[in-house]
Amino acid sequence: MNKAFNIQKGIFIVPNIGRVDCNKMVDNKTAVALYRNRKFPFIELQEKGVELLKKEKLQPKEVSALILDAKTTEEVDLLLKLCKEEALQGIAETRKKTLLSKK
Repeated sequence: MNKAFNIQKGIFIVPNIGRVDCNKMVDNKTAVALYRNRKFPFIELQEKGVELLKKEKLQPKEVSALILDAKTTEEVDLLLKLCKEEALQGIAETRKKTLLSKK
């Protein structure tokens, strides 16, 4: 189990990545690639994953896409640590409202 991300166990064929066996330990590089891939919904960001994503030096546009795909308000808060753009604050607040209204 990767401590930076919670990944559902299983063997997956992921577009642009290939076959990934998540029953075993997934390396950090693969975990980051899975998290950034919009077609792989079986992964959740943890606090330690923020540091790995910071090393990727994501552009605000990439961070906003991750915020829009976030599954929880906690995940949105973690993603806001990646970039200090004011525009992202508005996107994050809108996403949080959407997530809260679904509950």
